[in-house]
Amino acid sequence: APPRKPATVTDHPAFVVSLNDWQIGKAGPDGSSSATVDRIVASWDRARVRLRELTKLGRRPSTVVLANTGDLVEAVSGHYPSQPYTVDLNGREQLRVARRLLFRMVDDLTTDGYPVLVTAVPCNHGENRNGNGKAQTTPDDNASLTIVEGIEEACAANPDRYHAVSFAYARDLTLVVDVAGVNVGLTHG
Repeated sequence: APPRKPATVTDHPAFVVSLNDWQIGKAGPDGSSSATVDRIVASWDRARVRLRELTKLGRRPSTVVLANTGDLVEAVSGHYPSQPYTVDLNGREQLRVARRLLFRMVDDLTTDGYPVLVTAVPCNHGENRNGNGKAQTTPDDNASLTIVEGIEEACAANPDRYHAVSFAYARDLTLVVDVAGVNVGLTHG
């Protein structure tokens, strides 16, 4: 693959949405991933309300950063012994749900007329692990990056609509992007 160019967002102001530790697929206290999805959607809807409020106040952000810092999916094994018994979605289903949620955000922002920067950094639940629970490939072979790459490919297939969407990927475990003149460091902690 060709090297990716560094992302820069120089307009002021910017609106940063932190997307981390969704752990789609992990059955929560209520026993289902669908409740997690409902909470994410409700939170996203509140963020869009805030963006509208800022616009009404004359402070419309010129850019929205979807700061994906990892663990969007739970994975199905390799992190702790009970994990296979606490998931209610298989790996493919987890990736699909997370990808669709993130793409909805990109699509909503595009509809609302915002330039968008989507980031991706590796995370522990996104690692490809062997039977002993150890990462078996490189840090960038990670579900966090895979989800975002799928969205980037979808956006590239419709450049007329998604021309104002850009992407930034960590090369190692960290990523630094310029957001409205401020260096923002992203990592999964």
